[in-house]
Amino acid sequence: MRNLLRILSAAALILMPLAAQASIARAVSFDEKVGNADSIVMGKCIRTRSEWDTSHKWIITYSTFAVSKTFKGAQASEVTVATPGGSIGSLHQHTIGVPQFQPGAENVLFVKQSRLGPSVLYYDQGTYSVNRDAAGSPIVSSVATNAVLVDTQTGQAVSQDSEVRSLRDFEGHVEAALHPEAPVSRLGMAPRGQQPAQRPVSALDLILKHKLLTAIVAAGIALSTWQMWRAFQK
Repeated sequence: MRNLLRILSAAALILMPLAAQASIARAVSFDEKVGNADSIVMGKCIRTRSEWDTSHKWIITYSTFAVSKTFKGAQASEVTVATPGGSIGSLHQHTIGVPQFQPGAENVLFVKQSRLGPSVLYYDQGTYSVNRDAAGSPIVSSVATNAVLVDTQTGQAVSQDSEVRSLRDFEGHVEAALHPEAPVSRLGMAPRGQQPAQRPVSALDLILKHKLLTAIVAAGIALSTWQMWRAFQK
């Protein structure tokens, strides 16, 4: 028991600075995101509004997108997604690992129904930025996240997928995930079954490789935001 307490104390000391600015989330594969999304759309954010939830404890932001392309799900001209956090007057709430959308920005969203209506599946991990190359063609990349992503199979913290894809390759990757039995021949795509290399975060390796300890640490870090996240679960 004394050894366990020493380990927990050491873990707390190492993770205290991290907990102040990050939370732990399970790393989700691209295929899993595609499979679990109700819809996948690309669009431009045209407006946002923030409101209190029914308990008047949490601020919810509703972001409306003009849809230009649908990769999965029913066609729609607009979609409005609800995410925890936002600003009302001088009060601001921010949840680590949740995207904040700005009018005028273009994104690809993995959308899932929640208690508050459509929301972004896996939050930062279900959000992609759309920019333009020198020729004006759209390119798709993951949004940056300050959450620590953990591979639950290895217990290691891993880096976020930073691959930049053309819109054509991104669409091909979605199609490959939706129809794994079909042959894929799009240029620039990795063979199925191969994922981008994931870089371990060395400062956390000794702690995160112990799955029980990982669960304890993750539970402690997530406790303060658990109620907010629960509001978005089915």
